[in-house]
Amino acid sequence: MISTLPSENPLKPPEAAVPNIKEPDLSVENLAALQEDIHRMENPNFAVQKQKVREMFERGVPFFTRSAMEQLKHQIDSIKSMNENGESTDGQKFVFSSVTGQRVERAVLKGLTRSRHFGQEKVLYSDQALCPLQICYGGQSELDQFRSLEGTRDALHASLKLWQTSEDCARLKSCLSTASLPGITKIIAFACSSIARDVDHTRHRSATQHALLLTLRDILQAAQPGIEITCIAQDPIYTDIDKVVLSEHGVEVLYDPEGFIEVDDQSVVLSFSPNVPVRQIITDLARPVILAWDTVLTEEQTINRWARVHDPPKTAATAEDLEACLCDPESSRVRAMIREEYVDVHRLDDKEFGDASIYIRDDEKRR
Repeated sequence: MISTLPSENPLKPPEAAVPNIKEPDLSVENLAALQEDIHRMENPNFAVQKQKVREMFERGVPFFTRSAMEQLKHQIDSIKSMNENGESTDGQKFVFSSVTGQRVERAVLKGLTRSRHFGQEKVLYSDQALCPLQICYGGQSELDQFRSLEGTRDALHASLKLWQTSEDCARLKSCLSTASLPGITKIIAFACSSIARDVDHTRHRSATQHALLLTLRDILQAAQPGIEITCIAQDPIYTDIDKVVLSEHGVEVLYDPEGFIEVDDQSVVLSFSPNVPVRQIITDLARPVILAWDTVLTEEQTINRWARVHDPPKTAATAEDLEACLCDPESSRVRAMIREEYVDVHRLDDKEFGDASIYIRDDEKRR
């Protein structure tokens, strides 16, 4: 998922947005920009395209490629530059491709109003359904509350202190002390959320996840003093306050898809309950030395978990059917990568990280 516009908030808690009571722009041009090519699911072409995708997946064709992300990033940067220079974006389009090579275009949206249509009787799909990369526009709820700059600093400091004295952190250090971790140059964290965002059920988890990032850097830097380790974080929800506080700890915030482009075989990747398929993206892009992310379940475990949490239990669905309902699902590729190339060395505390594990690449298994 690609977020096109960075936050423009100053270094203070964002104020509630003033509701826009102006009539929406219903011009032909604006409606055309919002309108998607919509088709019925029973359209024969959709079935053909779906079968092509399945065959490509089974052949191991990567759906998420660095070159496609770099091309889309270049387009996003161009549009941002035009906005910053006061140039009109009329007629500008984002162009990307579906998995099967179909060219897809989307006009650059200029308005701030977004509409959603409910109650449709037919199940529909867009020509973006087969596209691994899409353009999305970020927003902010008027009900969001944020900490001050000083409050955010204090929150991260407190969580870092608590995490570093925890049993979970001690066990992690013990695991890593005996592991072979060759040539790590960067740590990239995805979807660790905003520390500045003042929401009871997420603020402590976010700070603790960033504390893990900093702890990993310290451990790895001490183990290889001759190599400078870069720390990167990517999450569209970061505020300017988050960026300042993280930069004070040596963490650079990048916009989607820049974090993914940075992933390579000398990196560490962190990701906890993201709303994009981080695990599938990383599996197509690289083989990082360390993966700290949601525990990879077998198909049987996936089916059993869904059966337990639903009443009445859902027992008829396949793992593939159930994974289609998830934001960051496993896939046969992800499972194969973990099974054949990594070892599970540590299960993280579920209170702060959810059901997450740390996997280390095993180069002996890969030979």
